[in-house]
This record gives sequence, C-alpha cells and structure tokens, in this order.
Amino acid sequence: MDFSKKKLFRFLTIVSCILLVCLVVSACSKNAKIAQNQNATTEEKPIDEMERWFNAEQQVEYRRLSDEIEKNPNNASTLVSLAKLHLAIGDRFGDDDPYAKALASFERALVLDPTNQYLLDHIGWLNLMLFRFNEAEHYFNESIAGQPTKPALTGLGWVAYLEMDYNKSTQLFSAAIEANQDEFLLDRALNPELGLAWSQYRMRSYEKALAIFKDNLGNQHAIIGAIASLMALGKDNDAAVFVQEIKIDTLQTKGTLGSLNREFTACLHDTIEASTIHQCVNSYYDFGFVSMG
Repeated sequence: MDFSKKKLFRFLTIVSCILLVCLVVSACSKNAKIAQNQNATTEEKPIDEMERWFNAEQQVEYRRLSDEIEKNPNNASTLVSLAKLHLAIGDRFGDDDPYAKALASFERALVLDPTNQYLLDHIGWLNLMLFRFNEAEHYFNESIAGQPTKPALTGLGWVAYLEMDYNKSTQLFSAAIEANQDEFLLDRALNPELGLAWSQYRMRSYEKALAIFKDNLGNQHAIIGAIASLMALGKDNDAAVFVQEIKIDTLQTKGTLGSLNREFTACLHDTIEASTIHQCVNSYYDFGFVSMG
C-alpha cells in the first residue's frame, strides 16, 4: 500500500469512529429524553395514597371511578360507588383516612341529591364513627324528617347513649328494632339490640340487659356485657363460664372508633377475669358504643 492510500485509509477510519461516537451519543440522548418524559408523566399523575390500600381488583375499580368522576363530577351514583369503596377499606383496616374519603364523596353526592336518606344515613354514621357527634345528630335528624329509618334511629340512639341519656337511647333503640328493614339500611351491623342492652345495663336493669346480650353472643361486646351483667347480679360462677369466650385480640383497636376498645383493653392489664371485666365496664361509661367489636 503506497503512502496516499495509507492516508486515505486512516482518514476513513477516523471518520467512521467519529460517526460511531455520534450515533452512540444520539441514542443515549434519546433514551434520556424518554426516561425524563416518563418521570414527568409519573409526577403529573401521582398515585393516590388510598390506592395503595386496595387489592388489584379494587385498584382497577378505583381508577375507573376516578376517571368517570373526572369526566362527569356531577354523577351522584359514581360518587356513591367511590365512597363505598373507601368505606370498605375503612371497615377492613379500621383507619380514619378511608372513612374521611368516603365521607367527602357522600357529601358531594348529597349536594346533588339533598333529600336522599341513604346518603344522609351514611353521612350521619361516618360522622358518628369519627366522633363528630353534632354533625352526626344533624344528618340523622335530617333523615328521619322524611321517614324514620333504622340507621338514623340507631345512630341517634348511640348519640343519646354517649350523652348518658339512657331513657332516650332506650326509646330510640327500641324504635330502631321495630323499624322495617328497608332500602336505606346500611351495609353493616347496626346493632340496635346491643344498644338497647347497654342502655339497660347502664340503668341497672341487669336482667333485661343480660337477656339481650345472650341473644347476641356472636359479638365480643355482647359477651363482655353478659359477663358484666352476671357479675352485677352476683352470679360470679356463671360469669366465669363466659370468660373463656373472650377474644380480646379480635376487638378493633385502630382509628377513632377503636380508641374505646383500646381504653378498655388497657384497663384489663392482660387480666381476663370476670371481676376485672366488670370493673372496667363500669369504669368506662362509653364502652359498648356502636358495639362493632
């Protein structure tokens, strides 16, 4: 190979290297822009914190409902569906945040349908479970202004129970028990029977309370109430029989509503005996509230 040919070969080699480097730099730059755009998209659409609580099926439903509400924010039915999704998460984990989310969606739906008793009852109950008692009482009264419903009467009964107006709570729980099962019934255990039992217990009508508690022994609060009633009646041996049915670790202790169970279990000091249960029930007059334990 003569000198001129060698110069040409070197020149072409250098040019090829330069072109290769340019191609590599261009590709890297393109990938960097794609990654940057993806990150920007992620930042523009952050994952809602509540979405992390949902299972795969609920996540799909959550996204679908969120998209529908974004397109049509005035669809009460979609708002209710989203509220019930958050409500289910709240019931499962006992946390206040999903309840607050559910409450916000129900309130938006109520603006669109102000006299809907189903919405009024749900809003009342969510306020009750978050210990917003004035708000709860307001919505329950709004509901029964149209027609007395089991959820509203039961909710008002629990408000009266916390106010230690046991005659009033007895009347309201009795009315709730007699109320027809209707379309406004919440998808949850309302427990007007246990509300009546606890009202009777607080009025020292222990025999009446005990009879109701015994009819509801599938509920831990009812078992606790039965033990306390038997102890109050001086039937210590009978009370001791029920102690083995107590499963303290199954009581809901999370969130605002669970605070009452937390106080009660702290009072027991891991001593699950009939006498201790009786003492703690009498020490905490709000124990038994809602009886969802």
